[in-house]
Amino acid sequence: MILILNAGSSAVSKIGDHLSSLGVKWESRKVDEINDVLVYEGFVISGNPLLFTKNEIDTSSYFVVLEKLLETKKPILGICFGHQLIGLHFESKIDIGERIKREEEISIVKENLLFEGLGATFFMEEDHEEFITLPKNFELLAKSTSCGNEAMRCGNIYGVQFHPELSNKGNVIFRNFLSFLESG
Repeated sequence: MILILNAGSSAVSKIGDHLSSLGVKWESRKVDEINDVLVYEGFVISGNPLLFTKNEIDTSSYFVVLEKLLETKKPILGICFGHQLIGLHFESKIDIGERIKREEEISIVKENLLFEGLGATFFMEEDHEEFITLPKNFELLAKSTSCGNEAMRCGNIYGVQFHPELSNKGNVIFRNFLSFLESG
């Protein structure tokens, strides 16, 4: 079973729809509803419409839960806010820029199973105005003309700035992420 950490995105049900279509059971929990994380095989951290740079939310509880998820050593996929949360935990810098709300062409920088079946470039939906630098010890996997860090990885911790749950080919990302559960 997968735990979706509902960070406040209106698209959490779409993440669940993708997982269900792939035959995977999942639960969605808000940060204050998370207790025993060991019962899950992996984790997806959703987006959030609020901004880190404007201190619109108290993020301390998110970092506490992220630490619990990391301690399990199970696969994690952070989407948008989740990507940024992971990056900030590992000392990324965050900046605010132009609001990007469109389909964006993503270019693979380093081949990875997460992108298997998508080709060297592919289109995904974007909806963000904050951007993170690549954290120390992470590999840059993909970028776009609007974002230098579209996807990153460290071990089985993945972050994507784009929104696979809102994208036509997003199911490919979720399918590939799920393969990490089986390979440990």
